[in-house]
Amino acid sequence: RQYEFSLASKGQLLAVGALGVLNVVGALYLGNLLSAPALVGRDLPGLIGFVKGIYPALVAYGVGFLGVPLARFFKMKADNAAIEERNRRRATWAFALKKGGAAIAKKLEEARERRGRLQGGQQ
Repeated sequence: RQYEFSLASKGQLLAVGALGVLNVVGALYLGNLLSAPALVGRDLPGLIGFVKGIYPALVAYGVGFLGVPLARFFKMKADNAAIEERNRRRATWAFALKKGGAAIAKKLEEARERRGRLQGGQQ
């Protein structure tokens, strides 16, 4: 069974992605405003000073908001590809066992008998 990225609808995922992009763009724009030559090296009062102080955390949050799900998406994509490959190999072997006919059935029965004897001797 393959992993699903999210149970949210495509529209919800699109809205969250747009919010994340808006967050990062807004943080970069805010950084541009805060790095204006008139503000560099000055102690800013009130809310503007507070925002300037937490600016690195705002950028980290914005990048993490997009980066963590993006990394998870690519990890799950790789995991799902591995699951698909494993299922394909299983189906190929199942087909080979069915197609093998009497010779394969005889070998499987002998293997079951041998396993029974081996397990019976160990108990």
